[in-house]
Formats: sequence, C-alpha cells, structure tokens
Amino acid sequence: SNKVMPVCAWVDGEYGINGVYLGVEAQLGANGINKVVETKLTADELTALKVAAEAVRSKQADVKNL
Repeated sequence: SNKVMPVCAWVDGEYGINGVYLGVEAQLGANGINKVVETKLTADELTALKVAAEAVRSKQADVKNL
C-alpha cells in the first residue's frame, strides 16, 4: 500500500547512521520495507537517535560474543 508506518528497520545511511536496526518510519509495500523515510528531526532528537543507535550497536556486539 506504500503506507508510511513506524517500524524497526535496518538503517544504512539515513540520519547519518549506518549498520544498525532502529525504530524509524518506513514506506511499506507488498515485499516489506520499500524505503526508510527520514522525517525532520530537531538537533536534540537527532542526537538522541544517534545515541540510541550506538546503544543498539553495543548490544548487538554483546550478543555476537555469546
């Protein structure tokens, strides 16, 4: 339907963040995520998103080493 919804998606360059799954808005289609939709964020929101990305990345590394 190409509807934009909040999802957990692989972020690869969006918001200046690479290589991590994050809760973001994405356009959904018949085959899943068509694209991550970058919404306008304040500087504080962008900083918080990047902090969250690093926290997720750290947890991914912890799980990988189990």
